[in-house]
Amino acid sequence: MTTSTIESAMQDDLVARGQQLYDDRLKARLEPEHVGRFAAIEPDFGKHFLGDTAIEALHAARKEMPEKLFYLVRIGHRAAYKIGGCWFSYDRAASMMSEIAAGSVASVNLIS
Repeated sequence: MTTSTIESAMQDDLVARGQQLYDDRLKARLEPEHVGRFAAIEPDFGKHFLGDTAIEALHAARKEMPEKLFYLVRIGHRAAYKIGGCWFSYDRAASMMSEIAAGSVASVNLIS
């Protein structure tokens, strides 16, 4: 297996576990009061961090758990962001926002 294949498999696993945690434990608790906010989810420990923006949620998450990766959701929405009229899935938006938070990407034009 190549490094990129391993990383892709790890990302797919993070997405699956993050979405499962959101669906099973967080959705019913968060949606009544937090629709439109963002949650950065760490599935290994079952922790989540809220923010009014994706960056706020990711900063809170990275502050407490700097070595972990997070699954990002926009609470009550089918996708975290709409870009240029196309909805990006949670996993793609989470990847983009993680890159932005880590300083790997200078900027992305996002339309919510």
